[in-house]
Amino acid sequence: MKSHAIPLSLLVILIGSVALISAPPEPKPKPKFTLGKDTTYITEPLDKDGYIDYETALNERLRGTITPETNAVVLLMQAIGPKPEGKELHADWWKWLGVKPPRAEGEYFVSLDEFRRKTEGHKSRDDSEWEQLFRQETFARSRPWSLAEIPMHGAWIESNAKALDICVGASLRPNFFSPLVHRPKDGSRPSLTGSVAPWSNRMRSICDAICNRAMNRIARKEFDEAWSDLLAAQRLSRRISGGTTIDYLIGVATEIYELQASATFIAMVPGDARSMEKYRNEWLRLPTPHPLDRTIDLQERFSRLDILQTFHVTASRIQNITLREGFDSRWFESLQRETNDALDKTVASLRKNPLTGLQPIAARGPNNTKVDLDGLGEAFAFASMMTDPEELSKIEPEKVRDVLRRFHSPKIYVKLLHSGVRLHQQRLNLRLAFALAEYRLANGTYPQQLADLAPKYIAAIPADLFNGKPLVYKPAKDGYLLYSVGANGKDDGGKTYGDEPYGCDDLVVRMPLPKLKKE
Repeated sequence: MKSHAIPLSLLVILIGSVALISAPPEPKPKPKFTLGKDTTYITEPLDKDGYIDYETALNERLRGTITPETNAVVLLMQAIGPKPEGKELHADWWKWLGVKPPRAEGEYFVSLDEFRRKTEGHKSRDDSEWEQLFRQETFARSRPWSLAEIPMHGAWIESNAKALDICVGASLRPNFFSPLVHRPKDGSRPSLTGSVAPWSNRMRSICDAICNRAMNRIARKEFDEAWSDLLAAQRLSRRISGGTTIDYLIGVATEIYELQASATFIAMVPGDARSMEKYRNEWLRLPTPHPLDRTIDLQERFSRLDILQTFHVTASRIQNITLREGFDSRWFESLQRETNDALDKTVASLRKNPLTGLQPIAARGPNNTKVDLDGLGEAFAFASMMTDPEELSKIEPEKVRDVLRRFHSPKIYVKLLHSGVRLHQQRLNLRLAFALAEYRLANGTYPQQLADLAPKYIAAIPADLFNGKPLVYKPAKDGYLLYSVGANGKDDGGKTYGDEPYGCDDLVVRMPLPKLKKE
């Protein structure tokens, strides 16, 4: 009779398979809150302690189907380097990005301040020298300049040539995914509140540098190269503004400077109406600006709800039992519902009217810059108590609730709305500047009224976003003055930020270009 012994290798496999089949599944963590759209907004994933893992949920939604090959951030980090702020990024950040960090040493972008320190050392300056430097920086990003005029800027741009070319290439990629990752040094629970894009400060300087290079190229009569730089800077700014609310403000601020530089290009570029039409159409094909309502509905919502979870973790460690019971789950769930309700109203109002959508639910609308923020400064200062149970135990639950309500108030977004409306008005102004330039090149002079531009050079003449009235247009012998009354709603006669008297905020396009001091 033959033996039917089972080979040892097969026996090991069978035993392992049985073990896998019979092993009980890992128990799911018990949720800390009632899961639902009105409380936690999402129901998964949960971390090991039963809290929603908002970091994972947010990054998964932001990344979607984006790959490293289509992601502009991957290229930007090749220009910025592995230590944007002088320290290494956590490995989890690169894991989310889907690439390995670039090598430690390389021809990475250097800001103007860093370049000055390397070139001049730690030179002390008086107020007049700082004022001169400020004028040079303003001039270099908004007027044509030569190496002989501003040699420091010329050397800075040259030193960053490789990094800037990489950034221009990054602007052509269709997607922009920057993970939000926070790993506290003290080992405390990560929070989206501490997540800051590692490129935020660098991008201001990079966009400035690209504008600087464009103005220098105009001086060298390299007009197509200059226009390519200006378009790249605006593409980057629009991509940036799709991140957090901080990123939104950075994107708005940088694009405003780039629009001013684009007006300079319109004034300086030679050619005919057909070539101006070509530049205009290229500008109109820039990516659609990221809507503010999307940022508030996703990044801001997840961040706000994560703040409440962090408070819940801290409150659970309060030694005083009576106080600790005051911060029970029902207390936090009511705040979750209030937070979601406030955000839902904000998002719905913005989607109904992206430019003035906060007016019905904010203290004052976008036509008034003096918005009463109702103690929001206290709310932000209060956030420092999020991880300190001893500090949190000094405040009664109802006081905490009151402060957190202000922290989640729609009024907090009015500042963002002001910036967005201002930017959109300046886009409208530049569109009119293109139409006015095309009209002059075709007819030999500027029109007597804006209405003469429609419909040949522009489909319709936009109204002033800040008062609903016609924009102010004053033709002159060799040019014109065009402006919006700005956020103060008052006609300041074409005077803007930095002009006297203080407080003027008209949004202006003036041809010929007004002179600027560079010394």
